[in-house]
Amino acid sequence: MRLEVIERELATFQAQAFCNGVAPLTIDSAAATIGLPFPRGYREFLATLGCGYVSFHEFIGLGGPDHLDVVKETLWLRDASTISTFPRSFIPILSDGFGNYECIDTSRRTSGDEFKVVNWLHDGGNDQRCEELADSYLQWFWSVLQMIRRVDAEDG
Repeated sequence: MRLEVIERELATFQAQAFCNGVAPLTIDSAAATIGLPFPRGYREFLATLGCGYVSFHEFIGLGGPDHLDVVKETLWLRDASTISTFPRSFIPILSDGFGNYECIDTSRRTSGDEFKVVNWLHDGGNDQRCEELADSYLQWFWSVLQMIRRVDAEDG
């Protein structure tokens, strides 16, 4: 999946807004602060779109409000998780609003510099097997957009 294709798809949604991306040095600093590598697809997203929302989903990244800041969310989750410890190898990329997060799992490399995207449950326990959602960030992003499109069509 290419980001250009995703950007064309984003333009077709009425309810969407993004922060227009951040500089590579900001991305490098964020990755260093949380101590995890950002995969290529997520770096492209951060550099081009930053963070934002489509319909009812908010995408965590950089350059926007605090609740969509990947550094602040990661550090908060590492400290605030009480029922299940937030894995140190996870990068939160989307919250369901109920304490669960879809995350990049940097312990599970797929191809090149990409990692699996998984669903982490705040009450799933410390030994939970997280559901695999995609083999890369951009593949995951595309699938979320398609799900939003289906839900919007059903509601429309």
